[in-house]
Amino acid sequence: KQIYRDAEHPVLTIRLQNTAPIPLALGTSAPIDSRMLIDPAGIKTNHNNFQGDPRAKVVHLDHRLRLMPREVISVEVVADSATTDWLIDQQPGTSLRQRWRVMQSFRPRVSDDILNVTQPDPNSRIFGITNSPLGLTTETPVVQRLGLGSYRDSADALVAKLQSNDGNLRRKAVIAIAARMMIAEDDLAFDSTTQARLVNALKDMYTKAGSAERAAMLLSLPQRHQVSAMIDFDDHVAASLLSESLIDGRTDDLVLACALLTRTDDAEAPIFETLENATDDRVLRVGSIIKRRLENQEVFLGTVGPGVEAMTPSFDGLKY
Repeated sequence: KQIYRDAEHPVLTIRLQNTAPIPLALGTSAPIDSRMLIDPAGIKTNHNNFQGDPRAKVVHLDHRLRLMPREVISVEVVADSATTDWLIDQQPGTSLRQRWRVMQSFRPRVSDDILNVTQPDPNSRIFGITNSPLGLTTETPVVQRLGLGSYRDSADALVAKLQSNDGNLRRKAVIAIAARMMIAEDDLAFDSTTQARLVNALKDMYTKAGSAERAAMLLSLPQRHQVSAMIDFDDHVAASLLSESLIDGRTDDLVLACALLTRTDDAEAPIFETLENATDDRVLRVGSIIKRRLENQEVFLGTVGPGVEAMTPSFDGLKY
């Protein structure tokens, strides 16, 4: 079937059944292994110019101890990993023919040379993933994922959607703007004046938005090292967090965590002062890790340069 980017993300229904005549345990390394790898296939081809490396995700069903004979457990899971989902959102103008491979009880693959196989597979690799002898592998039919309709909107239309009372329209506009700022084709690229106008509209939207919408904007939009016009937006975010923390004595932990992850490039940035009012220990840990990585001059989300490729590491141990 076809999936439009305007809709929600694709969801897979996974069913596990006990076909044995006796009850069997369900879990990791149990007779019925409930740990599965969901690997996206067909996204990146030589013809669609898709950028970045889609990544698999791992699903672990851990809310049952065993299955009775013929009993079935069925769950619905979001099909794509966070990395794959982000890459697809960053390229909404690209139509994709995608399928998903589900691998139960997976394990690292070792090359035939290491195993001393007499007739090695010429396609074998040292790194990879395969299913265990008792694991099963299945694959979905191909799904056509059409591009986002808002991707080719004019600047006026995008600003209008950012100012809309419809949260879904605002979300589509943010995705379209992010993609066209990052990797737009020449005929869709924004000039500097239009970029400045859109950034002002994004700042206004951020100011009026709630916690969840602010977090989504921070995770979707490029930062200053990727698109220089976003400097104004990043400074606006930092100023808002500092104002709420130092003047009002409160901190939105979700938004602060997202800002630390995506908008911070200096270990001495004033945004770290807002951690004094953070109430979630996880946010404090995130802040500590980011500060240490910045002090060590390690590449981080807030410091990577332009392009989608910069957001995904080059090593991939999931090829097989």
